[in-house]
Amino acid sequence: MKTYNNKLSNIQPQQQLTNHFSLHDINFQLANILKLIKEDLNKGYLIYNYLICEDEVSFLHKPSLERYLTETQINNNLFLNEINRKCTNIIQLWNEDLKNIPQKKLDKSFSYTDEETKHLFTTEYDFCPIYLKKDKWEFYKLPAGKQFFFENYKYTIYTLWDIVERCNLIRNWITASYPETNTINSNNTHLQTVKETEPTKETQNLHSEIFANNGFELFSYILENHIKVKGRRGRYADISFYYWKMFNNTPQYIHRRPVDFKNWFCKNYNENFEKIRTETNTQNKNRNNNFATSLNWFKQTD
Repeated sequence: MKTYNNKLSNIQPQQQLTNHFSLHDINFQLANILKLIKEDLNKGYLIYNYLICEDEVSFLHKPSLERYLTETQINNNLFLNEINRKCTNIIQLWNEDLKNIPQKKLDKSFSYTDEETKHLFTTEYDFCPIYLKKDKWEFYKLPAGKQFFFENYKYTIYTLWDIVERCNLIRNWITASYPETNTINSNNTHLQTVKETEPTKETQNLHSEIFANNGFELFSYILENHIKVKGRRGRYADISFYYWKMFNNTPQYIHRRPVDFKNWFCKNYNENFEKIRTETNTQNKNRNNNFATSLNWFKQTD
């Protein structure tokens, strides 16, 4: 999960939910997620990425649930039973029904670059931007709505796996606190690992004409954190160095030769430079350390 800041957001979601937490929030959110997954199943495709704005209420916030269960004596288990049942249903759908469902491709790829942070979001697959409210979700499904969402809201990207995993954690914590709510009664209600069921890297890989093994995500992270900003001296030496590190890595994260990558970069980022420099001429200790740090981050998010 990654969080990105845009213009209108100024509420701290974790603090917001801590002050106003209720079991109703989680039960309502689970009901909506379950509905969205079932709609996808009926349509025969899968939306894997949810971009969620949590300005008014946080999303399936397990720490607040843990604190609530620790500090509150619950005499009526109705909501806990409902939450556990919904979590189990979502996990069962993940285990049994979502394995072979393809992601929904957009008719035209979507791109948005934040002018302040220069963060680029681009994808050829559909995604679901949502503004959360306590009793209502606002969806931005059309291209103009998605553009508005990016321009105005802070958001966190939750993959479907992130959501299913959080359901599993919530269910486990409730069951540990109130064993009578246990809904784990058969093999297919135990969460299967993401490696068993998550869509393959090939189905998620963005800009596959240049990148392999989800390398665009790694490159975007490096560009945002370790490459000098546009206009600063050394930017294109940075880009050249990280190109070669990703090209020569095993597994390979860039699979095209320097001129192809250079042309792709200039077109997508509206820049122009002469060529990718040789790896020898761009080597230095700091860049090597930054690449190692970035690769470690990437593997932890894998």
